[in-house]
Amino acid sequence: MKSKKSLIILSLFLLLIVLNNCSQIDNDSGTSTVTIPLIGNNANNSLARAPSVTDIASFTLTVTGSGMGTITETYPASTQTIELEVPSGNNREFSLVVDMDPDSSSAVLSWLGTTEVDLEPNATENIILNMEISETKIIIPDNLNSRVVIMNDMSGTPWTEYTGGLNNPYDVDMDSTGRIYIANYDAGLRIVRRIDDITGSNPIDITGVSGTGVYSIAVDKNNDLLYYADWEGAALTELYRSDLDGNGPIQIDTSTYNIQYIRGMDVDDNGVLYIAGSLFGGPVQIFRYDIIGPSVTQYGGANLNFPWDVLVKDGFLYVANFGTTGDPPLDHKIIQFTLNLTPVTELPGGGGDDFYGPHRFVAILNRKINIVDDGRVDLVNFNIDRIVSIEDINGTAWETYGSVGTGTGEFQFFQQYFC
Repeated sequence: MKSKKSLIILSLFLLLIVLNNCSQIDNDSGTSTVTIPLIGNNANNSLARAPSVTDIASFTLTVTGSGMGTITETYPASTQTIELEVPSGNNREFSLVVDMDPDSSSAVLSWLGTTEVDLEPNATENIILNMEISETKIIIPDNLNSRVVIMNDMSGTPWTEYTGGLNNPYDVDMDSTGRIYIANYDAGLRIVRRIDDITGSNPIDITGVSGTGVYSIAVDKNNDLLYYADWEGAALTELYRSDLDGNGPIQIDTSTYNIQYIRGMDVDDNGVLYIAGSLFGGPVQIFRYDIIGPSVTQYGGANLNFPWDVLVKDGFLYVANFGTTGDPPLDHKIIQFTLNLTPVTELPGGGGDDFYGPHRFVAILNRKINIVDDGRVDLVNFNIDRIVSIEDINGTAWETYGSVGTGTGEFQFFQQYFC
């Protein structure tokens, strides 16, 4: 009897092993043919969201996974479909980088699509990757020069200007397709200007605020929504949300939470809005505004002097903190927070790498942190107008570009000091 029961148990155990092996793909069991359509007449291709294929320089595909060596292949811009043999197995990771021609009119430098696939032996797998913007050019609101400047990198070249009849461009952002949005802070032209590329093609104007002009904007790239706010001294700030064409604008409640003086905004991957502003008639604050809730949490610690802008990047919130304008100026720094508004660390500058007035984050989706530094050295040496670029909150690879003026390589940002 016991032997019969033992035989049954052994049989069940062996069956489980067989079933488990059937559910796994042997990493040494052969290869699979993978095709990735890049260009087509419908949305069933990996570049359906990317700009014109005429702007593409090259494709780079990387495939990794357990039990296989890394595959990296580069393809010319004319490639319409990628086809390659990949060792079969579970969890094969595909990463496709689309590098754009740096001299093209697109504000995007590169796109990235990733996916993970289980490959059956001797099978053909068709893969569509969801491409997202990986890196952008540096897009700068040169406010007092009434222009937007676009540079590929911190060398300042090529230098491209867009004016488009704007008076005081105060903020910039970009949507998931690479179109540029510009906040114009002018009582006579209270608009958000959208353009397709750095040449200003297909401009549309989005209006809505009734105050002094559009001071800050933020694009929710996952939900295709636009937030824009005015600047009001005697009244609560007006904050609006619309689709990316400006349709269906609704005013977002700021009075319940006493939100005033919205200077900068950004949106995280979950659609939560972050605001650099102040309480109405009160101190400066950072706000975390869950519009769906709705709910607002805020931070107003002693390390905040004058928060000018916010940036959501790599799971953290960065705050451009403008300090004092004394002799010498103090407390100019970038502050890093968690997305729940818990302070993490600060970058005050130092060792010759000093901030003189951190204001506006630029290069919306660049791999680095790029910020407008606008202030003065002391009461004798006045205007500083430049871009500071760093790789991380530690100030790694600190670079600066620009000086005061109206020409190429020169800026006049938000504040000017005179003797």
